[in-house]
Amino acid sequence: MNFKKGDKIRITKNSNTYNSLTRLQNKCGIIISTVSKYKPFTVNWEDGQKSLLYNTNTEYWYMEPLREFHDRMDEPEGSYEDWVVIRRLYRKDDILTKKELQVCRDLWEKYNKK
Repeated sequence: MNFKKGDKIRITKNSNTYNSLTRLQNKCGIIISTVSKYKPFTVNWEDGQKSLLYNTNTEYWYMEPLREFHDRMDEPEGSYEDWVVIRRLYRKDDILTKKELQVCRDLWEKYNKK
């Protein structure tokens, strides 16, 4: 991922960091220092705590929900075109644009009607 200062992130579920830092599981944070491939960066978490993380242990805040949504779309009522769109978006290395996030919202609403 190509993170930069100010990006909203979370710890990747399949990382060792996720399992060892249970207080930060399923929480979002904002990067507050310069990001480097080889040095840890500082994250300010939603509970006010700060910690150092490496690029490999993190993902954008919306990645896990998109993956879960994508997996649910494998069910019969999901259309192939929608599945491809969500798959492309959650595999993207850069942060999603407002337009791409709106596509996600629209598809989410389409599949989660009451």
